Amino acid sequence: MYGEKGSADEPAAIKFVEEFSKTLVTDFHHLTYEGILQIVINFDEWGWVIKSLPTRSYLVSGTPVKAKKPLRARVTVLMGCSASGLKFKPLVIGKSLRPRCFKNVNRNNLPVLYYQQKSAWMTADLFTQYFHELIVPTIKEEYGDRKVIVTMDNASCHPPTLKDIDNNIIVQFLPPNTTSLIQPMDQQVIFSVKSQLKANYFCKLLNSVR
Repeated sequence: MYGEKGSADEPAAIKFVEEFSKTLVTDFHHLTYEGILQIVINFDEWGWVIKSLPTRSYLVSGTPVKAKKPLRARVTVLMGCSASGLKFKPLVIGKSLRPRCFKNVNRNNLPVLYYQQKSAWMTADLFTQYFHELIVPTIKEEYGDRKVIVTMDNASCHPPTLKDIDNNIIVQFLPPNTTSLIQPMDQQVIFSVKSQLKANYFCKLLNSVR
């Protein structure tokens, strides 16, 4: 009874898909189907409440429930991959400039990039920085001089100036209120990552109280 799909603009999504398909056929007719899957890339952000506790538990009958307010510590995670499975190093945005968990840790060896922002939100400056530092170099390394299409939603943190950064990187913004229908990363990709993170987190909680 709740969710994003109910308020999505389905006609706009259908129109975008039709126009996007025509663009692929017209501008990339020299590529095979597998070749087109390689050059279509999508990025999307999501929030992760890093100290969330389970909302349900088992209690002995008659035991009073003393629930506490949920912790709201969160980070923002940006993930991206191509339709053929090329994964880009994720970006994590936290509030702390030097988180305690990174003490004595070489950040260059982390499986993610870490940026700091006072509210842990994605901003246009951070996304542009990530675009320059990781997206463009990775595309150059993997694709050379081939053109690729990078799709993302039209959030305010995705500035239109991204289109002018590199001639071989075509940035395509999705129409408003259509991401729940046609955003590739929203089709169970982010959900799968969240599920694994939550499972690992709860397993560590259980192991610590045994």
